[in-house]
Amino acid sequence: AGGVDAVLTAMRAHDTSNGGVQVKACAALRSLAANHAANQTRIGEAGGVNLVLSAMCAHDTNMGVQEQACGALCCLSANHAANQTSIGRAGGVTLVLSAMRAHETSAGVLEYACATLSSFRLNDDERARMDEAVLVADGFRTSADARQCEN
Repeated sequence: AGGVDAVLTAMRAHDTSNGGVQVKACAALRSLAANHAANQTRIGEAGGVNLVLSAMCAHDTNMGVQEQACGALCCLSANHAANQTSIGRAGGVTLVLSAMRAHETSAGVLEYACATLSSFRLNDDERARMDEAVLVADGFRTSADARQCEN
């Protein structure tokens, strides 16, 4: 729990001022959440999903933030319905699609973004938005599905 709290505290303290902190914090959350249901829950309940999404908004032109944030969302949402719901309700699908459009030449952003979107149990409206993602990242889905939430 200490590591999760430390990362989230750093994200809050440097929310819009330091993209470098957000890159490292999102990468840390990705690692902490990967294949670890208890950490996924802990991060989600402590507001980590919203902090990752806030980092994406505040640093939308920073490819490193977008890549690591998509990676964190991938690992937070993998087989975790509560985090999937939180991400969806907070506009996460739209932010992931925006990251894909803004950084369409970044294999890292596209791979993590596709993996994130593929982890969702989508309703019909979300499925329509997912179709847009497939058009943006055609060809990256296979490697993203294989990669999933590796550290």
